[in-house]
Amino acid sequence: MSPVRKETEPPSACGCAQTLAMASVPIQPYVTPAEPAISLKRGTIFENLCFPFHIGGDET
Repeated sequence: MSPVRKETEPPSACGCAQTLAMASVPIQPYVTPAEPAISLKRGTIFENLCFPFHIGGDET
């Protein structure tokens, strides 16, 4: 039971059910965790989840 809307009310203002989002989550293979110092710097203990963010594109 939703605390926000009554169960007798339609799920949206237009009265139709709408999909707001859909997730696609691939299977995560287990890999050996990285060393603690490296993990803290990267923000993850798993090597295959390390996706560096570079403002403006690739780091040059």
